[in-house]
Amino acid sequence: MYYVEIPVWSEKDPEKMDVNTAAVSGTISSGGGHAQLEEVFSAMAVPVLSTTALEEMQTAALEEARLAKEKGEVNSDGI
Repeated sequence: MYYVEIPVWSEKDPEKMDVNTAAVSGTISSGGGHAQLEEVFSAMAVPVLSTTALEEMQTAALEEARLAKEKGEVNSDGI
């Protein structure tokens, strides 16, 4: 096993993908999924969003949408 340091850009330049989008895009395009992304990030000592966190975020988004509709904060376009 070799010790290698590779710089990873993480700037918010609108002309470039951010590091998270690039990592997910690369994983998907190479046929991988969340488990493979976790493996790669683990090797780089970078925390990755868990599937549980993703589910919690989706549940929270649905709840926010429900509350916005209840309060009449949604326009005719559903926004």
